[in-house]
Formats: sequence, C-alpha cells, structure tokens
Amino acid sequence: MSPGLALKPRQMSNGQFQSSNVFVVHSRKLKFREVKLIGSILHDAWLLLEFDSDIAAFCERPPLDVELCGHGGRKRAFDFWISKVNGSQAGIIVFGSSKQDQGVTTEQLSESVSSSRTPCEIWHESDVLRRNLFLRNLKQMQPYLSCESGYSADVAEDVDLYIQQRSERSASLEDLFQRFSQVHRTYLTAGVFAKFHAGRVKADLESAPLSIHTRWQQR
Repeated sequence: MSPGLALKPRQMSNGQFQSSNVFVVHSRKLKFREVKLIGSILHDAWLLLEFDSDIAAFCERPPLDVELCGHGGRKRAFDFWISKVNGSQAGIIVFGSSKQDQGVTTEQLSESVSSSRTPCEIWHESDVLRRNLFLRNLKQMQPYLSCESGYSADVAEDVDLYIQQRSERSASLEDLFQRFSQVHRTYLTAGVFAKFHAGRVKADLESAPLSIHTRWQQR
C-alpha cells in the first residue's frame, strides 16, 4: 500500500491536547503549515525530518496503523508518513514514544510491519536521543526558518559566490557578517540556515556546537 501525501493528520481531541505535552510548530518544508506533535521525542523526530533535504514532504499522525502480532488485534499508529525526493514513500514509527509500545518487543513490531506490507521505518527512541548535540543545533536554527525570505535573491547569489571563491570554499557567519555588513545579521543568519534546510550547504553539526564560527560549505 502507498497512501501518498493526500493524507491529513488524525484529529487531536481537546482533551488529548490539554492532557498531553503538545508542541505546536510551523514547518517550512510544508509551506509553514501548523504541525502538532505529542511529546518531546516526536518533536525531536520531526526536527530530523524537517532538516533532511532528502525528504520532500511528510504528514504527522497519519491515519494509518499496523496490527501488532501476538497482541490480540491491538494496533500501533504510525507517527509520520514521509515522501522522499526520489519518489519513495514510507511510514515512520518512533518506537518507545507511545503508550501503544508498552509490552511490545522490537521483534514483534518488526514482524507486524512486515506482515502489513506497508513500507515503514522503525526509529528507536534511544537512537533519536543519542543525536542530542545535532538536535540541540537544529533547535537553535529552527526559529530562523520562520522568516520566509532572509535576504534578496541578489544577496543570496553573492553569498554563494563568496563561499565558492574563498580558498577553503567555506565561510562562517562571522565571515559573512564582515563581508555583507549592509545586510542585517538576522537576515544573513536566516538565509544560511535556510540553505542548510534545503540541502544547499553543509556543516559539521553532529560533533560540534553551532556557533558564529561554524564553517558552512556548499554541497
């Protein structure tokens, strides 16, 4: 089965919203659509999807589930449905993020997903949490992505050219602030972070904290 991205998130009741730790964010990948995420682990998982340039779109809380083998017809809802740039689609279950996971083993969930014949990735909560530094960096970048345009197309082109022409073919925000002093620093920062979000530049954000000295390279 391949449901596609005509999917809409499952409705969240007022009671569920009020009794849960709900994160309300706006996704640049979804043209600033409001996204509601239950719990910090799903918020972290969303950040990994939002900043993954191989993912074209996603649906949180899709109306899809799998029947858990050996649990008397009990079901586990998907946490996300994703569509990748290469055209492939799949569900995502963040194992350990839901009360539905209580008493279920990884093997049982894997068998259930295989039996459903629906493409689905199983992410383990512990694996997501292990990327703590990367997630902390993404959380610092995320607020800047609410800016729909950091700077003009001409300045964006000049920034690309500046990075290309440097001997090390990289630049830090500090370098850009000095070179483009006529542009507000917030706009420059937002523009660079938007390039990272779109997969146009890269930086070492897995092993070093984000700072004004972080080096940004074109892909």
